Amino acid sequence: MKLRFEVDPAERFRNGVDCLKSVVTIDVNHTDLYDGQRNLIAEHLRGVDIVAHGVSSGAPKICVRHHTDGRPVLIRAKTPTLSGLLEAIQANNAAVEKELQA
Repeated sequence: MKLRFEVDPAERFRNGVDCLKSVVTIDVNHTDLYDGQRNLIAEHLRGVDIVAHGVSSGAPKICVRHHTDGRPVLIRAKTPTLSGLLEAIQANNAAVEKELQA
């Protein structure tokens, strides 16, 4: 399955990662993932896009973050890899939990 997400350009540069685009697509075989990893990705999956979550300004509930033009915000990873994607999803989830507790 193809998964699309952003890669932070500053982190690419810091880590010497040769990645010409800020939005990347990786192929992932779901059978190579643990249940927890599949569930983590599935929570953020919209088509092939891995989207960032946030907290709605009205009632405190989790929602997909959007740009001002209505497009969903993609998760931004440090590296264009599956492990980088999983770390970015976990960081987004932790930020949302922190915001919900505030």
